[in-house]
Amino acid sequence: MESLAAEARRSTLSLIMERLLTCNRVILGVTLTAFVNLSVAFGQLGSPTWQVRTSCLTEIRGGKKSCWGIVIDFDDAQFKKRISPHQIKIFEAKHGTNLLNLMTWRVSREGRRLTIKFKPGSGDFGTGNRAEITLYRTTFVVPPKNFPHYAIFVWGTDDLN
Repeated sequence: MESLAAEARRSTLSLIMERLLTCNRVILGVTLTAFVNLSVAFGQLGSPTWQVRTSCLTEIRGGKKSCWGIVIDFDDAQFKKRISPHQIKIFEAKHGTNLLNLMTWRVSREGRRLTIKFKPGSGDFGTGNRAEITLYRTTFVVPPKNFPHYAIFVWGTDDLN
């Protein structure tokens, strides 16, 4: 009987230790993520030296006027004709959702404009949201002058043009 109680205490103690380790890993992961995000944000402070314009791709689908995508125009750069999914990130900020598989993108003939939009039937950005597009330097044949390894472009999706 005594050995059964001792075994139960050891089992309970083992479970508690396992949960504490899990909590410590989660806390460490959240802390590291916060520091990485802050360092990325501080690394991008200041005005960019390149000429870029972003806008909302406003369309009426099913009678609903909404932001269905983002357009990014560069004056002093040229995109590659094809941009792979590894060279771009597309997130919506409200829920932190990765939208890469719900979107299509294409580069204009002259290579200065990137148009990113939802695939038909995939939805829109909704209201009170922000689109966050990360472009890596590798998306360009001719990158803008002083373009960093990557840059994040943010657009408020309620700003319909």
